[in-house]
Amino acid sequence: MDGRILIVEDDPAVLEFELQVVRKLGFEAIAAQDGLRGWEIAKRERPDAILLDVKLPGCDGLSLARRLRTDTATRQIPIAVVTGNPEDCGFSSGSLMYLAKPFTIRALQIVVLNLLAQKKSAPKVPVLGRVA
Repeated sequence: MDGRILIVEDDPAVLEFELQVVRKLGFEAIAAQDGLRGWEIAKRERPDAILLDVKLPGCDGLSLARRLRTDTATRQIPIAVVTGNPEDCGFSSGSLMYLAKPFTIRALQIVVLNLLAQKKSAPKVPVLGRVA
């Protein structure tokens, strides 16, 4: 299977769990433990999907999702927000789905596979701005 998943998570135990699940699915997993590092990696590596925790040091996950959506290099990357609070689901920030903490292995697998399916089938996100 092809696919590179960026996981932005500051809790080492949760990050390790997510990394293991993604790798067992046969995908490459890239890790960042704060929002600013997640931004840098997303810009440089252009992953196929992003699992994004909401509460992060440096730059919170919802702000990072908005930033990713406004940059031409990253706006097409599907994002799932990982949160313990469903009110932080991130849809208004540009995430396609959210994963509620605590989550099961199967729930994480489903989200990852759906993100990658979105990457392959989703229409391109239009550039927002003036209409000429």
